[in-house]
Amino acid sequence: MKPRDDEWDRTWRNLPKEQRHRIARAVTKGEAVSDPRDAQLALEFIDKREQQLQVGRSRWFARFLTRRHVVILVCFAVVGIVVTRDYLVIGIALLAALNLVAVQTFLRRTEKKLAEARRNNEELAQL
Repeated sequence: MKPRDDEWDRTWRNLPKEQRHRIARAVTKGEAVSDPRDAQLALEFIDKREQQLQVGRSRWFARFLTRRHVVILVCFAVVGIVVTRDYLVIGIALLAALNLVAVQTFLRRTEKKLAEARRNNEELAQL
């Protein structure tokens, strides 16, 4: 799989900068590319992004991106309020919980946009 990645990276870097930005922007928005000739490149770009998301989810810190961990952090904040009244502990726990929620939301939104972009570009590539 690595040689294909190297080949794709070379192909991607050899494209004009404006074309790369157009493709990336369309995929990020979940839209089809404006030029039908770029549809195949967009699909390959989507594959690459999905692969990067999968690698990120399989890392050790991904197991801390669950709702259970958010609840645990909020409980620490509540205990900090009731027991210690230490605003630093409360703030750190709440910021960590907020960060986990933001990362989860970002990942879900990115996956939805990639799926939408894949569907739109597959239709365009078939034309």
